[in-house]
Parts: sequence; C-alpha cells; structure tokens
Amino acid sequence: MPGSLNPNAKGLTKINGKFIHRETIPLGTFPLRKRFVKALVARLKSTNETPKDDRNCELDSHADTVCAGREFVMFDKPERYVNVYPFAEEYKPLKDIPITTAATVWTSEKGARYLLLFHEALFFGDRLDRSLICTNQLRAHGLVVEDVPRQFDARSTHSIRIPDSDDLTIPLELNGIMSCFATYAPTPDELENLPRVVMTSSARWRPNSKSYADAEENLRIIAGTMTICKNDPNCLAASAVPRMIAAATSYRNTTTSEYLDIHRDEDDLYHRLIKTVRVASDDMTGNGLSGHIDNDVYNTSDEVKRISALKSSDEKRSTITPELLSRRWCISLPKAAKTLAVTTQAGVRNVLTPSERKVRKKAPWLKFPNVKGRWYCDLMFSKVPSIHGDTGATVYTNGQGYDLIYPWKTKGNHPDTLMSLIQDVGIPQTLISDGGKELIYGRARDTCTEYRINQRYTVPYSPWQNAAEGSIKEIKKGTRRKLRYTGAPRRTWSYAAKWVVDVRRFIANDHPACDGRTGFEHVTGSTPDISPLALFDFWEPVQFLMPVEEYPYEKKHIGRWLGIATNCTDDMAYIVLPQSGIPITRKDVWGLSEDELKTPAIAARLVAYDIAIKEKLGDDVEAPSEEDETFAGHFPPVPSGLFEGDIEEELEPFDPDEQKMDADEYTPAELDEYLTAEVLLPYGGEKVRAIVKHRVVDNQGLPVGLRNNNPILDTRQYEVEFPDGSTDAFTANMIAENLYSQIDSEGRSYAILKDIVGHRKDNKAVKKTDEDFINGKKRHTTAGWQLEAEFADGTTHWIPLKDLKDSNCVEVAEYAVASQIADEPAFAWWVRTILRRRDVIIKKVKTRYWKRTHKFGIELPKSVAEAYAIDRRTGTNFWRTAIEKEMANNAIAFEFRDGDVIPIGYKHIDCHMVFDIKSDLTRKARFVAGGHQTDPPKESIYSSVVSRDSVRIAFMLAALNDLDVLAADVQNAYLNASTKEKVYTTAGPEFGLANQGRPVLIVRALYGLKSSGARWRDHCAATLREAKFRSCPADPDVWMRPNTKPDGTQYWEYVLCYVDDILAVSHDPQSIMDHLSSRYTLKKGSVKEPTEYLGAEIRKHYVTNPDGTQSTKPRWAMSSDLYVKRALADVERELAEIGQSLKSKVSTPLSADYRPELDVTPELDARRANYFQGLIGVLRWIVELGRIDIIVPIALLSRFLALPREGHLEQVLHCFAYLKQYNRSSIVFDDTLPEFDETRFVKAYWGETYPDAVDPLPHNMPEPRGQSVSTTCFVDADHAGCRVTRRSHTGIILFVNRTPVMWYSKRQNTVETSTFGSEFVAMKTAIEQIEGLRYKLRMMGVPLDGPTSTFCDNESVFKNSTVPESTIKKKHCSIAYHRTREAIAAGIVRIAWESGETNLADILTKLMPRPRLQALASRILW
Repeated sequence: MPGSLNPNAKGLTKINGKFIHRETIPLGTFPLRKRFVKALVARLKSTNETPKDDRNCELDSHADTVCAGREFVMFDKPERYVNVYPFAEEYKPLKDIPITTAATVWTSEKGARYLLLFHEALFFGDRLDRSLICTNQLRAHGLVVEDVPRQFDARSTHSIRIPDSDDLTIPLELNGIMSCFATYAPTPDELENLPRVVMTSSARWRPNSKSYADAEENLRIIAGTMTICKNDPNCLAASAVPRMIAAATSYRNTTTSEYLDIHRDEDDLYHRLIKTVRVASDDMTGNGLSGHIDNDVYNTSDEVKRISALKSSDEKRSTITPELLSRRWCISLPKAAKTLAVTTQAGVRNVLTPSERKVRKKAPWLKFPNVKGRWYCDLMFSKVPSIHGDTGATVYTNGQGYDLIYPWKTKGNHPDTLMSLIQDVGIPQTLISDGGKELIYGRARDTCTEYRINQRYTVPYSPWQNAAEGSIKEIKKGTRRKLRYTGAPRRTWSYAAKWVVDVRRFIANDHPACDGRTGFEHVTGSTPDISPLALFDFWEPVQFLMPVEEYPYEKKHIGRWLGIATNCTDDMAYIVLPQSGIPITRKDVWGLSEDELKTPAIAARLVAYDIAIKEKLGDDVEAPSEEDETFAGHFPPVPSGLFEGDIEEELEPFDPDEQKMDADEYTPAELDEYLTAEVLLPYGGEKVRAIVKHRVVDNQGLPVGLRNNNPILDTRQYEVEFPDGSTDAFTANMIAENLYSQIDSEGRSYAILKDIVGHRKDNKAVKKTDEDFINGKKRHTTAGWQLEAEFADGTTHWIPLKDLKDSNCVEVAEYAVASQIADEPAFAWWVRTILRRRDVIIKKVKTRYWKRTHKFGIELPKSVAEAYAIDRRTGTNFWRTAIEKEMANNAIAFEFRDGDVIPIGYKHIDCHMVFDIKSDLTRKARFVAGGHQTDPPKESIYSSVVSRDSVRIAFMLAALNDLDVLAADVQNAYLNASTKEKVYTTAGPEFGLANQGRPVLIVRALYGLKSSGARWRDHCAATLREAKFRSCPADPDVWMRPNTKPDGTQYWEYVLCYVDDILAVSHDPQSIMDHLSSRYTLKKGSVKEPTEYLGAEIRKHYVTNPDGTQSTKPRWAMSSDLYVKRALADVERELAEIGQSLKSKVSTPLSADYRPELDVTPELDARRANYFQGLIGVLRWIVELGRIDIIVPIALLSRFLALPREGHLEQVLHCFAYLKQYNRSSIVFDDTLPEFDETRFVKAYWGETYPDAVDPLPHNMPEPRGQSVSTTCFVDADHAGCRVTRRSHTGIILFVNRTPVMWYSKRQNTVETSTFGSEFVAMKTAIEQIEGLRYKLRMMGVPLDGPTSTFCDNESVFKNSTVPESTIKKKHCSIAYHRTREAIAAGIVRIAWESGETNLADILTKLMPRPRLQALASRILW
C-alpha cells in the first residue's frame, strides 16, 4: 500500500535494525591495500589489554575515511552506498555500506556536551565496536590535529583543536599506543538541542585525489629539499634531545616483551581490519586504482580542499592543458591553445578552500524559507556619514531585478545585514561576493555555515562576475540624481539609496527570468502593490500629526518624506524627517498640493523648516561640480563626491515635470506594471530607451482604455518620455510587444553599441614621454585605457580598451583619430593599420558595387551627369525623360526664396538621384534626400504597415460578404505631406541650368528624410478619418467603416494601407477611390482589381464544389509564382557569373538526411555570408506569400544567419532549385465553412474546476456585421528535433473558414524531457495565437461562430485537456496544462484528436520526404 516499505523489497538495506530505502545507484568497490593489512596486524599485536568502552574513537593515520561505529547514529539520510572489500580473501566483504553524516556526543572536562558531526563518514553502527577517525580528513576541514603523544614530542598538545569556536579543544588519551577520545551515542533530545561541532566537510570526500600529492610536492619544491641529520644537535633543542630519547627508550623497553604475547581471535581481527578502508568510487572508471584520477569523474570545480601546512595563497593555476582540451572537445591542438588563451578557467583549482565554521546551535535554517538561485553581495562606502552615522551599506541582489540595501556604521556590522536579508527575504541558496574578508570570514562565514548558505566568491579583479557591482553602480547613480534633483542634504543618502532600491525592485523587469514582471514578483511570487511608494516622492514636503499637550500648538507639522517604514505593523506607515532632524515613523501623512505650497503660511513654515534642517544637517547638498560640467572626454580628477571610489557622472538637466503624476495614478486601481518601465521604442529611425510616465487621459480627465490581463486586449494608452524630453503616446499592447522584442529567441537581452563618447587613462598607461616610446620601441599594450561606450538602450559603460578594440576595432580607431589620441602609445601601434584595412575593404566593396553597372543588360548610371552622358552616347533620352518626370512630380517639395536667403535654423543636406530599371525596361529615377545627415524630429517617425494576416482576412471577407476589391497606388505619396525637418539643399543639374547651384528649401516629406514615412501615414490617416473611417485597434493600418448594401445587408467595408499601396474592400469600392483621388494623385491605371500586391500575384479563383461541379462564386487567390520567378532569375544570374547553376532535379527543399545544426563545413567569408543572409530574407518573404512547404527548412537555416557555413549556403541554393521545379502553388481565400464530426469533441462541465473562466470580449469591440466565420487550428510538435540542443519544434496553422491566415514554425525555448511536455508547450503557444486571431476578428467587426476547433495528434494532451478530473504532477508542464484547460472552459477553444498522418501542422515541424510533403501541402495550397 502507498507509504509502506516492504522489508523484502529490492533496494532496502537493514542498518541498526531499521530498513532504509536506497536509491538505485552503481555500487563501487575498492580493496584494502596489502600494506594496510600488515599495519593492522602489527597494531593488533601492539597491546595486551582489551580496549575500554569509554575510549571508543581512535585516531588512525592509515585510515583515509572516518568509520562510524556503535557510538554513532545517523544524523541524515545516506547519500550513497559503497562496498568494502578487505585485501585478504579469507575475510568476507561488507556490502552496501552507507556514506552519511554521523553524530556522536563528546563531553568536555568542564562537563559541557557537544554533538560532533562527521560528514562523509562510513556508517557501520553496531557492527563496529570502535570507531576510526581519519586524521587527514579532519585536517582537510581546517581542524588542528596533534596526534603525537607528549612523551614523543614535548611540544605536542596531543589534542584536536577546532578553530573559530572559542578555542574548543578535544584532549586525546592513549589506549595502548592508539590516540583516542571518549564519546557515546546521542539521544533524540541531544540530537535536537546540543551545540553542534562540524568535524569534517560536507563536500564530497575523495581520498584518492591526486591533488593532495600535487600540493605536497609543490610545497616541497617551494621550501626546498630539507635533510634532517640524526646526529645533528641543531635538529632539536639541546635540553630536549636526551629527555625525549630517554622517554622513547624507556617506553620501548617496557612494552617490547608484551608485543609477543598478544592473542586475538578471528572475529576480533575481522572487526579491526574493516576499520581501515578506502571509499569506493561511485563511478568505476575513475576509482584511482592505478594512481591516476580521471578529472571527468573527480571534478574539482565544486570542491576545493585544504592542507593545513599551506597557510594561505591567492595563486591559482589552470590544470586544463591544450592537450586535454583538444582530446575532450575534439578540436585541433592549435585551436585548443587559442581557446585557452581567450577564455578563463576560473572553476579549476589546485588550492584549498578556507574551512567552514565548526559550531552550530540547533537547526536555525528551519525557521526561514529558502530562496533558490544565486545571490550576490558587495559593500559600498560613503564619504559623508548619514543622519544615523552610517558610513556605508551592504547591497544584495539576485541579478534579476531584486535588490536590497542595509546601511551600517562600520563594515564590521556587515554580518548583521546578512541576518536582515534572511529575515526579510529568506535563506539564499548561494551567496557570491568578491572575497573581501568582511564578506567571507568571521561572523559572516559563521552565519553562512549556520544557515547552510553556499558561500562562494569571485576571481580577484573580476567585478563583472558579481552582479552586486552593477547594482551598486546604478544605486549610486540613482542616489546622486535624487539628491541633486530634490536638493536634499547628503546626510540623507541612506534613505535616498533605499528609495532607489525600492523603486528598482518594483519596476517591470526585462530580464528573461522575470518575463516582464517585477523583480519583487519574481522572488516572492506575488504581485507587488506600489501604492505606499508611489504616493509620495523622496524629500517631498508633507504634513504629519504630532501629539501636543496644549491647545494653541499646531498638531500638523511640516516635514520631508524619506521613505516607507519597513518592519512596521502598519503597511502604510512612512518615515518623515521633522524639524528636529531626527527621522520618525508616522502613519498619518498628507502631501501638500501646489496651491497649498503657494499659500504664505505653508511657504513660511517650509522656509523655517529648511533653515532648521540646514543648521542640524548642514547645507552639504549634492550638486554638480565645475569639473563635471566642463569635462570633455578626459578622465577628470576624483571630485569630493558622495561615495568613495566614484567618478561623478554628468546628469541630464532636471525637468521638474518628470516627477509629477496624474491625479488618477494615485488611485491604487490605476497603478499598473507598465508605469516607470523602461522600454526600447521606435524613435528617430531607431529604437531608443523610453520611460513610461503615466496614463493618457481624455478631455474629461479620464484614463483612455481599459486594463486586461491578456496583453492583446489591453487598450490602455500611456505617455512615454524619450531621452531628449519629448513624449509620445503608445498603447499597452505596443509597449508589451516591444518589451518582448528586447530579448532574442533564447531569452537573452541584447545591447547594441551606438557610439563611443569618452575616454580616460590611469597610471598604468604607457606615456609618450617614456624612453622606449621615444626611441621607437612601441609596446603592444592597451593597459590603463578605458573608453566610455554608449549603447542603443541609452546606457553608458566604461569598457577597457582591449575589449572594445577586439569587438569594434574600426569604431575605436575612428574615435581615436577624431579625438586626436591616435598618437598615444596605446593606439599608435595598431590604429593606422586598422584604418588602412578599412579603406581597402571599403574600396573592394565599392568596386563590387560599381561592377553592378547593368540591369536587364542596360547600363545603370551612377549620377545625373552620367545619365545624360549615356543618353548622348546611345542617342536616346530615356534617362532624361525619367529625371524630368521625377523632378516634375517632386516640384511641390521645393521652394526657392527671393535672393536665395535661407531662414535661420535650416540645415544643409545633400540629395542625389537613384536609378533603376523595371522589368518592362522602363527607366526610373528617384530623387532622394540625405536623411542620414539630419537630426530626427522630436515627434515619432515610426510608420507601420498592414500585416499579412489582415490582408488574407480581408480577401476572405470579400468573398464571404460578396464584396468587390479595388487596388490603387498613390503617386509620390510622401510629397502629399509636409515635413517637420528644417533642411535645404543645393540644386543640381536635375533642377535645370537656370536653378543649378541655388539653395532650395525642402518643404515636403521627400523620400529619404527620417520623418517622411510617419508624416505620410498621418496625412493618409487624416484623409480616411474625413471619410468616417476609423482605425482598427488590432491593426492600425486597417481602416473600417460601417455600410449597408442596397438589399439592406449591413457589413464593414475596409481600406488597407501598405505605405502607398491601397486596397479597398466594399460593395462600392469605387466611391472610396474617388474620395482618395480627390486628395491625392493616383497612378494612372492603378485603380483596378488587384493583380499584384506586396510582390504576390492576385487573381480570382473558382473552387470545386463537393459534388464535383465548379462554383460560380469567385474567390480570391494569392500566388508567390511571380515573386519566385523573379528571385530565381536573380539567383541564376549570380551563379552564372561564377560558372555555376542550380540543380536540375530535386524533390525536397533540403537534401536528404541533411541537418543544418550538424554542418561542420568551413565558415563563409563576409561577402558570401552577406549573400546568404540576403537569400534567407527572400525565402522568408516567399513563405509569407504562401509557400508553407518550405517553412521548416527556412526556419532551420535561419538559425545560422550570424555564422553561416558553406553547407548552409549550398542548401539555400538547393531550396531555390526546389522552388524552380515546383513553382506553382496558391493560397485560395476560401470562405466555405468547414464541417467536422461533432462527436470528436468532448463536452464536459468545467464550473467546479475553472468557475471564472470566460471568453473575454474587448470593451471597445465594434458591432459585428456580415456573415459569421469559424476558426480552426492544427498544432503539432517535433519532440527533441534539434540534434544539438534537443529542443522541440512547434508548428501551428490557423484557418478562418477554409482560408489559412496564420502559420507558425519555431523552435521551443526550453528542452522538454517528454513528447507530452513538448506537445503541451506547443498547445499553449497555439492558444495564444488563437486568442490573438479571435481578438483581431472581433476588432474588425467579424462575427465569430463558436470556439476555435483545435486538433492535435497527442492522445495524452487531448485526454488531459478535455477531462476536468485529470491532474498533472510535473510542475514545469502545469502552466501550459492549466492555460489550455482554462481556454477550453472559457469556450475559446475545443480540442479533438487528429491522426499524425492527417495533422496539417506536421508540415510545420519537421523535414519530410516528397510524398508526405506533397500530401500535406496539397490540403493547404492549391
């Protein structure tokens, strides 16, 4: 029955009369050495008396592991089991001896009792009368063992001393010739309450390790060969020699005759023999039988041992050799040597670690929760004592957004902060510091030992290994900024720092582990309420109640808000600084409005308060120094700042408005996770880190939009602020999308170098005045130099020159020249070489570019003058006509001023003409502005386009509601909008001889300007709004308007915008085009039924009815054939130039049995790598146009864009050969409703399991109009499909009616151990895709018919999802499990099982042979 153990069951071992369940692990064996047996026999003959029971723990140097006998009990469950084999075959082996922590009680001479704990001990129990203590195992743990009796060495204390425990010493006695001490087995009460003394380390004890012999040999070499002469009187003190020799001689004379009379029976000899054992290896391959220790088995990265003879050493050396690395990693020897040169091997050591604390009381680690993961800590110091006299603080962080700070008066108080961390958060699993003695020794080490904290420290001079270093930097920066902006005295720095830390803890974090949530929630699991922290600002004037004795005195006092009162019984209590200058805690605190601050009474009281605080705390406020303001790049002298070791950083000008909040944000219901979040958002043609400030409100002061737990349905709007102070409004779903975009597919955040903004050097840098440099002997070193790098997210960091030189050598060289430091010794030896190489590379690139001088066999000009020359040479005017046409169309964009006077504030930019030849050989010229020379405007320049799935839905709705479709192309679309940029150019020959050389203003959104795209979109949006169209919240470039057909049928008509390409879906689309043509010039002949859109061929299609007849109702179809044909022409032309061609016969997109992740062919050079990336981009667009049959090969090859190989390029060309052979396929936007067997879907009652599950409807959803649609989804996963990472691959395809509108093929982010897990992860992703599609349909006004029919081919997923009574035990699958079941309960989806042979999503998960590929593709494509 459950919970019981069968004594006869396999895997149970009887120890001390109890059956203990043993894990199934390999049992090791190890025989006793022959010399050990001889030594034991000699020892048994060394005494003629029976050992006394009260001296039962014997010290034996022959034993290499502690053997616990009858006076011990098990303190913890066994960790593993070994077999013990004596050397002599006549003695039986002992099997399944447990290795565990054994406990025994020792009583001191003063009567105090201690519980001695021996980790990694062999437990024999009642089978061993006398326990055997390994002396070197004690010494390896830091204990001082002097087992030489005093009669042989007068200097010996003959004891075991435990350091760091008030000099606790265990005196030793002699039992015959054996050193020993008396103990007894503890009672249960003694196990719980006695003070505990740790005698041996809990780390894996490996007596076979060769590291001890190596360390001893190293010490011998260091100390030199020492020879002790027996007759040398200097070997011992003169007075001690005769006394010790006499004692030894007397002892031998009195005992020698007794040695010969000893008698022992076989059982007694057997019990004595098994004391001396070796610990058997858990792995038979590395047991050290031959004296060789396999480092793969005995990995010392997590275990470092200590030799008492080695006092202390910080020297570390790697034991990894190039030969070893070459063998294990299967790489060449030169590559292994290079790998060791460019990597660190910090985890491999041959030195010994400090010992743990030895005395612990009771079990304090059971009182507090355990916090998993790594935590980091470090100290920060202040030059200015705080109000409480604090001179520094300890900072703790988990490196994932959860920081804590604890100030202290002296750094000796650091251990107290560790206890505060344990009480506030819990016991960290691992605590990493930089190795400072305050952090790893003394009370800090005692606390870590007492609470079982794994204490680790970083490599010296490696601050990047400690995440607390980065947190301290940000805390200092935030504290200085807060003190400067508020004008608070420096002595309040401890409160300001705590405020900064609290805010950082509650900000939405983009760390992958946090998944967009706060660091607080990541650690505690609960959503934080930031109301106490958001109601007031640091150093904000407040009023609070102060009890008074008599009436006339005012109860309300003026003070300054310092922060939240932690550990207070009231969660809404605050710390306030009254006029006395001594912080107090108050609950009743009120903020002062702007009107109140302007009243004379309050203003006077505030002035009096500031004067009083100045007298008590001083006026030493944090303000920028002159050096900060005038610093132009060189490293300035250290100013008298707030924190020690800091370089004051120049801060941006303070905007008092940035600290304000809207009134509605003070309501806790309105405080949400996006506020104060930092997000990379599009701005000025690039993504810039912006801060979410507050909600956008309407004319009545009410917040715009409503919150929804589903980010897709979240319609809130926020105002975000960019670094230059400009603001813009973004919706919550756009903010969420950009948050997710800040990490890659593996969940890692990225940073892009934007610019190098400063440099500095220290005394280590080589100077120009050095004699060697003057004599021309250039040292190839960059030591002492650092560069300040600015990244795309707005952060700046000081990076060593050597690191930045390796990663961005060209940028560094250009910066050195620009900053006039290229002649410095750190730059002079390499900058010019890099710049010469750069010029050669650019020259080659230009040469390759200008070799592309022809298109379709017609010469392409590079400039206007060359275009005119080509016309003269060929006797044509094609290029002149194209130029004149372009300039005539652009005439509206230019303005010549009388007198050629340019207004103040306008910037000169260059413009040029771009030439092209269309497929019909028509010459085309485009006049383009040099937008890269302009500064982006403060307004957003982001311009979106309609999504591809919206286009597919629109074509399907046209057939469903019997609507017509017209397409149009706006001529010179950008020129219809004015420009925000103040720029002008100099007229060239394209302007005509009369105007050539004159300055001309650019007044319209000319192509090439950064804001042109956004300006045109805004202008087009205003035009559509005039016609009563409104933008769809699910896709801003889908515009919709309610309309009614002549027969009274109500529906929505749509306008889809892709830059200047317009699609109109309506029963009367011509009226829409008429409205647009009244505002814009539509290209001649472009207003017609679409034949080409976004590179795809569009045509009408007539489907076949189930009865075999052809339908008379037309549907629309999209084909990639035209785009594929053009792409193939380009590829074949490129191959022809090098004498190659595509394969003629292929049946699948990739070669048979080819796996891109296993490709080991040489890496591509830069040119071919760029070509590979371009081809992948073309193939991705072909997939978007409907070629789903190549989606898996392209997804696999796309993983290697950063480092492609020759084999990858060959397979891309193989894919093009496949497209050439199978070049006809289409997606038909079929509006026919699918039919399913309803008995396949299980109906169940979910009210008890998920009582609150509902299908959320957007609050701003438009009225549904037109015919309803149904949605269908097929989902599948290829378990462990990647041969390298063993990650699974998810495939999803979504249909609206019978039209495929969305498809998804991507590797999963986690490794799943079972098919069940990978299929559930895929199902969870499918649920999210389904919810997005249903939201878009509803926001487009399309009626939905029931839940989405979802099909999977895994029976376990199907059954566990559809049966309410099912449960799941695997926690890592539970999120996907409940996410799926809740969607079923809410009526969002319904799930049925589909055979793997007919599951359409199978084509999106794995490579397959041609027959299978064709069978599935034919059910999707036409």
